[in-house]
Amino acid sequence: MAEQSPGVFVLSPAYFQRLRRTILWTAGAITLGSIALANLTGRRAPNELGSKIFAWVFVIVVVGITLYLNYKKQVARWRTFRVAVSRDQVLRTQDGSDDVIAAASAITRMVRIPGRGLLIYTGHAQPAIIIPDTLEQFDACCTLIQRFGPIDVRTRSALPRWLTIPAALAFMGVYIAFERSSDLRVMSALGALIACVMVFGAWRLYGSPDVDKKAKKRFAWILLLAIVPVGMRIWSTWNAPRRIDQEIRDDRLLSLLDKARPDLHERLRDAMLAGEKNRIDAHGGAYVNPAVSVISEILPQYLPICSDESVIRYAKETVTVLERLEADPSDICDQWLRPHGVHVDLLGVLGKDGLNPLTDAMVGVMESALTAPQAAPDVMEAETLRARALENMTKEDRLGRHELRPPEAPGTDKKAWCHTVENTFRAVLDLPQTQSSLVLRYMFSQATKK
Repeated sequence: MAEQSPGVFVLSPAYFQRLRRTILWTAGAITLGSIALANLTGRRAPNELGSKIFAWVFVIVVVGITLYLNYKKQVARWRTFRVAVSRDQVLRTQDGSDDVIAAASAITRMVRIPGRGLLIYTGHAQPAIIIPDTLEQFDACCTLIQRFGPIDVRTRSALPRWLTIPAALAFMGVYIAFERSSDLRVMSALGALIACVMVFGAWRLYGSPDVDKKAKKRFAWILLLAIVPVGMRIWSTWNAPRRIDQEIRDDRLLSLLDKARPDLHERLRDAMLAGEKNRIDAHGGAYVNPAVSVISEILPQYLPICSDESVIRYAKETVTVLERLEADPSDICDQWLRPHGVHVDLLGVLGKDGLNPLTDAMVGVMESALTAPQAAPDVMEAETLRARALENMTKEDRLGRHELRPPEAPGTDKKAWCHTVENTFRAVLDLPQTQSSLVLRYMFSQATKK
């Protein structure tokens, strides 16, 4: 260690009072910021007050304990802070940090800033030593150091401390906008801004003589954990349309729909992307899936012109699904018949492969309609046969209770209405195959006009 003069200085009680205030302000800012981010980023848990209160209390407790322990460590570390001024150098020592020596010949400039202290530069952009103005006998220390060169005095810092909170709020606003945005260009711009701010903060931190090696290493991991999700989200958003395109190509039904109506490709892809986002945001709850509306709009256009065998198979598989859904105690049968774009989780009732037969029947409908389309059914003949089938259905006592009112009418029994739809298909399927196909294709053609 170099020769030291008697001028050895330590921090005054005022420094530790300022440190305590800083920790308290930091605790409040982090707590409020964490709660705001949890509730404003668009990835909220279900809207339950109990869950929110528990999350807030958990954040407050964790942040409070963490900052209290950090405060105790900081106090112990800063009590070892020493500034020694000798004839030809300034030496700063502190436990956990390397000794910093600013030789008189290496000092390029010195700046005194009210509220911050004395900054000693040795040719680099950041100061080599920062002596806080809360040092014991700070003026006496500056007088000794002034032997090495003139001290410039600024009236205020280039970046006032009060800007810290507005800057933090602005950064949080940018991050919230980044999380909520689904536009790739906006996300890329905001993500680049976030990354630049983080890198600038890292550069300032790593160049600061007041930060020990352990804190710098810890911050490096925090920075990595903060930047990687930003990059992953940008990549995920960029890759999502390509991933959905591949899903469409791999799905037999969707690929047929896409080939039959290439003009609707972007609409179908965007609807699937929107449905995926809604599913994530719903956290297991009900969500709107726009892809249901697109498929429900396109598929019925091919049912009236498909082959007799394919439309009958489709109707039989529909009856099988209706029968299983009707047996469930919930209103899932009514929800499936009238989804209004809302996703209906049929797998919970039908099982993992329960929809495969109906999906295969849909594929058969599309293939036959595209390769060998039939003429539209004769309206008069189809209406006559349909009326006969419905008359036979109402005469059958074994079919159970029926609901003949429209499903949207007040007081409609949803179970009975679902049973009526199921038995309507059964009654039509009881007709000879040629007649059954004619009525089914006519019924589906009418459905597309509603």
